[in-house]
Amino acid sequence: MHNRTPRWDSLDARVLDLPVGHLQLSERARLALSERQTIGGIVSAFHGRSQKWTSLVRSELDSTLCQLERCLRRGTTAGWEEFRLQRPKAADKTAVYFASFSFDRLSDAVGHLPANTLHPSARAATAFDRAKIATVVQLVDAAKAGLVNPHPAGAETCMEIVKMLEVLAGSLQHKGTCDWEKYVRLRGVRLLPDDKSHRVAGEDVFQMLPEVVKEAVFLNHGRRGATLVREYLLPSDRGRRTFAEIARASGVSRQNIQHLYNLILSELEASFLRDDYASCRFRFRDEFSRPFKRLAAALSRAGGRAVSYAEWKRMLTPLGPVASACSRSIERGLIDILGFRLIVFQRDEFKPIVLPAYRKASSIRLAVTRAKRLLARKFALGISEAELFNGLRSASGGTFLRETDMAGLISSIPNVRRDSGTGLYRMRLGDVTTLPDRVERVMQMSQFPLHFRKLAQAVNPVELAARKANERSVGVVLSRDKRFRPLGRTGFWALANRGPVGSWTVSDLAEDALTRREKPMTEAELFALVSEKRPVSRNAIRARLFKNPRFVRVAPKLWALAKGGAGSLVKKAN
Repeated sequence: MHNRTPRWDSLDARVLDLPVGHLQLSERARLALSERQTIGGIVSAFHGRSQKWTSLVRSELDSTLCQLERCLRRGTTAGWEEFRLQRPKAADKTAVYFASFSFDRLSDAVGHLPANTLHPSARAATAFDRAKIATVVQLVDAAKAGLVNPHPAGAETCMEIVKMLEVLAGSLQHKGTCDWEKYVRLRGVRLLPDDKSHRVAGEDVFQMLPEVVKEAVFLNHGRRGATLVREYLLPSDRGRRTFAEIARASGVSRQNIQHLYNLILSELEASFLRDDYASCRFRFRDEFSRPFKRLAAALSRAGGRAVSYAEWKRMLTPLGPVASACSRSIERGLIDILGFRLIVFQRDEFKPIVLPAYRKASSIRLAVTRAKRLLARKFALGISEAELFNGLRSASGGTFLRETDMAGLISSIPNVRRDSGTGLYRMRLGDVTTLPDRVERVMQMSQFPLHFRKLAQAVNPVELAARKANERSVGVVLSRDKRFRPLGRTGFWALANRGPVGSWTVSDLAEDALTRREKPMTEAELFALVSEKRPVSRNAIRARLFKNPRFVRVAPKLWALAKGGAGSLVKKAN
């Protein structure tokens, strides 16, 4: 035995640096050695004969090292593989020791994939997580150094980890990439889509998506999972069924179906976007999942803000006309898989919004409704994006809305236009959808009360034959809506919340007209202006002007403001 030890000095340094656990020794020998001892350390101990090993341990070590030396005569890489195959697998049953020199050529593209891309079981995936093993290269390094007592562990889990590393080493190609077809075949996993001869193009992906996803979910969750995909996640043109309907047909509770759906969505998102196939019996071809990764990356660049439907459609454009024209049902399911959700509204006038799944859809729906109300009723002359954001935030009293959401939110509201000069957003009167809102808009744009006939003509100009019906409609709106109040029985109406200007007298209106004109006016001119805003006769105008010291007659039927006459009007307006 002593004569053979010099030959061990010629062993490759890479082999000598490996922990002794790679020799897969018996329990007796493992107890006699240190876990941190290397193969090179054993060789040195044989030279110095300083270790007090029993004869059985010494004999086992001698025979194992001789076996290793014989195998390595074929070369380090091939010889080590031969030696490893001749030794027991996971002899320790509480530790994983695995090394393959094939991993020296492991490419970054494979090494940086998540460790769960190797299709571990739930126990093995949990062991990776607790050992803080995130990537394939970290798993390779951990197994080379010795993954001792992975928790939860056991012989079966250790054997599984060794098996997946063994298959990975055998599937590595010359350039360090992985032949995934070979890997899944050796692991007993299904590669989807099945057809190897069919080249998956961008447009094909969307046509194949429902069937491929249904097959993948069937492999993991059986018929009930496939039913959920077919009738809820990616349904046909007939639309989605509810969870309650699917639960009744399946004979389980609605909560059971909801839980299963969330689990399916989590698995699909992990496998499509992160190549995480923990507990999965399927694997997607790279060319099939690649377009969805690009879509998810484009959505992620939005930074969590609300994405307009038009922007989402632009993201689909590079994938071809089939992707852009996919049905709303398929579109909703796809967005769910990508970790987002398509926010639709009960009223078809609003366009959908794409929102991250972790954000509250109800809050965004409420914000869109409030924004439309503000644009339609309160800001006839326009409002800036920042002012609209502050108005919505103050109205909600919460922080659910982000300033970056505003572009997507405004785009959801129909007929909103942005003035290129001022940058303000506004809705034209003809774009306001309801008659009460149009009436309020017209009254806001006027400083003074308006007669209902003038209101009817302003909100809905029609032919003479239909004018009476239009006036009746406006009259009904005015009388039923609390936003408006009548001025006696004159036919004039004002906004209920209008300030002092809405209650100006005939004298106030005459003073305002003279102030604006800045020169004397005839009684006829004053009557024409005042009668539009207050019921008054020509004689009443003359009588009020005579009695009010704010006015002075400068010629027959010609009036001007007395010196300092505009002061009372300013005070009243303030």
